[in-house]
Amino acid sequence: MQDCFTFYDKYMGYDEMGKLVDRMDQVMKEYKLDSLRDTALLLSYKGQMCLIRKEYPASAHRIERAIRMVERISEDEMDVRTISLLSNLYNNLGLVWMSAGDQKEAQEPLEKAIQIRVKYKDLGLLESHDTIEQLINITTFHLRGNDPEGALQTLDLCESVIRKYAGDDTLDYGICRMIRGRACISLNDTVSATKCLKEAERIIDRSVGSSNIYMKSVYYYLFTAYTLSLDHENALEYQKKYKDLNRTLQLSDHSVNK
Repeated sequence: MQDCFTFYDKYMGYDEMGKLVDRMDQVMKEYKLDSLRDTALLLSYKGQMCLIRKEYPASAHRIERAIRMVERISEDEMDVRTISLLSNLYNNLGLVWMSAGDQKEAQEPLEKAIQIRVKYKDLGLLESHDTIEQLINITTFHLRGNDPEGALQTLDLCESVIRKYAGDDTLDYGICRMIRGRACISLNDTVSATKCLKEAERIIDRSVGSSNIYMKSVYYYLFTAYTLSLDHENALEYQKKYKDLNRTLQLSDHSVNK
C-alpha cells in the first residue's frame, strides 16, 4: 500500500490516495500496528492529504507530530527505511510551508531533508527517487525566492542524479528541463529556455501524455519564452495550447468533484 500511495501521489491519483490512507488506518488498528515508525508514516500520509486540500496548518501539525515520533527512535534502531522516512518528513514539511507561501518557514526543513541524506549517503540514500523530489523542491524554493542562479545550481545536481540512476528520458528529467527553462526565462535567456522547454515537452509527452499539469506549465513557459523573444507565431500557438489544456483540466476537476 505504501508503494501504491507513492505512485498515486506522483501521478496525481488523489482519490485513490485518500482511499489508501483510510485502508491503512483500518489495517493498522485491526492488527495493532502501532510502532513509532508505522504511526509516523500514517500521520505523514494524512498530512499529505491535508496539503492536497490546502489545509496547511493541519498538514504541518500532522507532519511535525510524525517528525517528533521518528526522532524518538533510538540511533541503534534507525535503519535505512526509518532514516529515509525522517528525511521525507522534513521535505514534506518544507513543501507545506512553501505551498502556503511561507518561504522563511520552508527553508530550514527543506535543507534538513537533504542534510539527512548526505549524512547517511554511505547507506545509499542519495541514489533514490526521494532525493530527486527533494532537490526539485529546493529548486522551486529558489525560483520562488527570485534566485534563478541558485535554482540552476541545484538542477545541475538533480539532473546528474537522474541521468545516473533513472535516465534522461523519464518524467523526472522532463520536469527538471521544464524548471530549467523557467529559470532561464528569469535570466532573460530565451534561447536556452526554449531549448529546455521543447525538450521537456517531448519527454513529458512520452512519459505521461499531454493532458496533465506538467504539460500545462510547459505550454505556459513556452508561450512566455516566445513572447519575450518576439516570436509571435509560436507565442500564439502555445497560448492556445495552454488555454485549451487549462480548460480541459478544469472540466476534468469539475467532473471528479461532482
